[in-house]
Amino acid sequence: MRAHRFGWLAGVASMLLCAVSAHATPQTSLEKCQKTVKTEGTKFVAARVKAVEGCLAKIAKSVIKDNGPAGDAASSCVSSFRKLNNTADPTKTLEAKMTAKIVAKCDPATPGIEHTLQDILGTGAGVPQPINAENINTWCARFGGDGAINTLQEWIDCVVAANECAGDEAISTHFPRALQWFDQVRPAMVALIPSPTDAVAALDAVNGSIEGANNDNVPNLQCGSTCGDGVKDGTDQCDGTDLGGQTCLGLGYSLGGTLACAATCGFNTGSCVTGVLPATGQTTCWNASGVVIPCAGNGARWRAAGWWDIGLHGQRQWHHHRFEHGPHVGEAHRRR
Repeated sequence: MRAHRFGWLAGVASMLLCAVSAHATPQTSLEKCQKTVKTEGTKFVAARVKAVEGCLAKIAKSVIKDNGPAGDAASSCVSSFRKLNNTADPTKTLEAKMTAKIVAKCDPATPGIEHTLQDILGTGAGVPQPINAENINTWCARFGGDGAINTLQEWIDCVVAANECAGDEAISTHFPRALQWFDQVRPAMVALIPSPTDAVAALDAVNGSIEGANNDNVPNLQCGSTCGDGVKDGTDQCDGTDLGGQTCLGLGYSLGGTLACAATCGFNTGSCVTGVLPATGQTTCWNASGVVIPCAGNGARWRAAGWWDIGLHGQRQWHHHRFEHGPHVGEAHRRR
């Protein structure tokens, strides 16, 4: 499924375009714009993946081959991430290079461009087959837009953001340890003198895009999300009251609780409960107030026979039983 999703994201530029026939100068001009967006978008995704791959490959060599710290790759990672964010020369970034080529073929203010802004946006177009960028307002909002495509720059920003998302999806797929290694190399990057704040910011942006809001080193791609629409889809763990059928027990909290969804569409486990579990072969009983009580009087007063599974705690399986003992009503838990 991830492969299909990446294919969809990688081809995002083609979704913004439509096949057209060249029968007028403005239309031909618009075709060249469309072709440039598609071509440069594909190049951008590949270059973004390659740039970050350069950092991760150096970390892999240091950690796996040389049995050294990830921090040994700090300088290489600075060079890699400055391709994404370079305060000394912003024109050298991959985004700037792609944007410049799109502007050269799409901006009506560029000499030789025959189509108009309306031909790109849609309303008031003078060509038979405009791009109709204004029709993808909602779709572009998924990548950080404001829900409206009214200018050329807003359309280009959407193209850039969508292709950044495609690149980050590919990175998380190709490098399962990317998040772990980002965390390990970051302190060494920060410690360099002078501190490469631009490269660190780029690393943080990629890391945040891939990891999402949970900060657990588990990929949960946030770009391209439809978070906030009340429906768990895309990269959402949940959305509003839609938890996708997940529960506290399902997430490994042995005593259950109430699972909620955060505004970032990640699970809020603040009301999930994990009890203090007994050692192997032991049984612990407590009353309804949570006070541990003796487990004497077995057999006659058990409400039901046997134990049943309530989930996993690490690699140990636990069992739960409801019981009555004298004036006490509570639960018993034991490890198999």
